Amino acid sequence: MLSHNDGHSFAAGGPRPRLGDLLVAKGMITEAQLKEALALSYERGELLGRVLLGKRWIFEDELARTLAQQLDLPYVNLRHTGIDVAVARLVPSATGRHAGAIPVGFLGERIRVAFADPLDEAAIAAIRGYLRQFECVVAELSDIDQAWRRVESGGSR
Repeated sequence: MLSHNDGHSFAAGGPRPRLGDLLVAKGMITEAQLKEALALSYERGELLGRVLLGKRWIFEDELARTLAQQLDLPYVNLRHTGIDVAVARLVPSATGRHAGAIPVGFLGERIRVAFADPLDEAAIAAIRGYLRQFECVVAELSDIDQAWRRVESGGSR
């Protein structure tokens, strides 16, 4: 499991499968679509997932679930699980929105933070500025944004 104390600690075991290969294996995209998306990703300096979403070849939840599988992290559907607003407020909303992340609650004594991209070092660093130790989960960026809107409006769950 990915946890952030002094750095990354992924589950042990060989190299991680590549995101594109997982999407092809699941039948979500074809090999030809993967090749085209990888070329565009390289050309634009854009993440593969963003290219695939932009092409509308996959849905956001498919990307989030597959990313979670790739990284051996839990996937959290924030529309169903909700968030602990008091925990979310440990990070300023502007920081969380920019990072594509939101603290969602506690897992034991650790704070669980939902990230749209847990490999984004800038996002990890931004959250680490407010939370020393946390566990990463994967959620959809649109759900993270919606959760921040609820926090900002003073809403619960």
